[in-house]
Amino acid sequence: SRSLYEVQCESVASELHLEHLRHARPTTRVKRVPITAANKKTVAEYHRIRDRVVRYVKPEHNTNVNILRIERICNPVLDQRLYRAFDQLHKKDCFPELLIHGTRSKFAENIISNGFNIGKQGMFGAGIYFATDSSKSIQYASDNKVKTLLLCEVLLGKTLICTSAQTNLNLQTVQNQGYDSVRGRGELKRTEIKENDENTAQEYFKVLDRVGRYIRDEHNFRVEILSIEKVENPVLDRRLREVSQRMHGRSRRPELLIHGTRSRFVEQMIRDGFSYQRKGLFGQGFYFYTDSTKAARGCGRDATKCLLLCDVQLGNSMAMESADRSLNLSRVESAGFDSVYGVRGTKESGGVFNDEYVVFRTEQIAPMYLVRFREVSKCTAHIFVCSTYARS
Repeated sequence: SRSLYEVQCESVASELHLEHLRHARPTTRVKRVPITAANKKTVAEYHRIRDRVVRYVKPEHNTNVNILRIERICNPVLDQRLYRAFDQLHKKDCFPELLIHGTRSKFAENIISNGFNIGKQGMFGAGIYFATDSSKSIQYASDNKVKTLLLCEVLLGKTLICTSAQTNLNLQTVQNQGYDSVRGRGELKRTEIKENDENTAQEYFKVLDRVGRYIRDEHNFRVEILSIEKVENPVLDRRLREVSQRMHGRSRRPELLIHGTRSRFVEQMIRDGFSYQRKGLFGQGFYFYTDSTKAARGCGRDATKCLLLCDVQLGNSMAMESADRSLNLSRVESAGFDSVYGVRGTKESGGVFNDEYVVFRTEQIAPMYLVRFREVSKCTAHIFVCSTYARS
């Protein structure tokens, strides 16, 4: 079984909380510690928790948040209960997520002392509901003036994604399907961006340039863009931000890289994220490329092909100049890295001719653009690309 001390966490608050537990004397007493910006020991934690609340206020919820007080809660009984729950999950290789629950102040004290009780019937059955957005959770904190939000470590395990209400769900029905929790998917937004639309033209040419200027002669074909869609998936975007906090290179910005795939797979990848890891020179993982024509090799023989331009959180990359097919997440992480970079121009030493990047967690990927294209002859494509750039 997994012990408390083996668990890694994805937020500064969680890390500090676990550090406190490691060095605390055995007790069952609930401890509450004020977290303030004035205290050097808690200032980092204060700003991270404040940002976690304030930055997740959505305009459509028509509310503003003024933080009055933050407390760190340490309840040894509930902490041990949480970490014992790992053994009951269908998916055990997961991390606690820091999610938000809004409640009335009089109920918060009992929750802090004794834990949650199963709540009333909701969209996904009777359960305990959490939200990513603080302004959504505030709707359930019904006190008139001072409202209470509980930021909780939640073990989601394997999550059942629901796109519409399923009020008949309960623990047994969810577990019988092989899941540990339920997630109501945030609204997926897809917008076609066009060159002749003044609202999207600048973005259109930015993506066109990213694809068109990374066509390599050695791949012996050119690309004719048919359409470009902007993808906004709040679930995958949030997952990308959160995984960044538990990576070795947590301060790095995501890179916009390219992945080619078959048309029949692309809809699920946009909706639910990447799931299929292919075997390659650097182990079994998710492969991305700088060059659009290299990525296009993954599109198969479809007449209309698909490229996904994705924000990929590489963190610290392990540079490889020769193949190592045995690489995996465990080996890469234990060496202090978060991804693998196949160095361009190392073909003679057993490496790759073009840049390759590999990540092993689907959470490190968020699709940003879907580009549909077709292959054309070099001569035709050369005229197409040049004339398009001339108009830009």
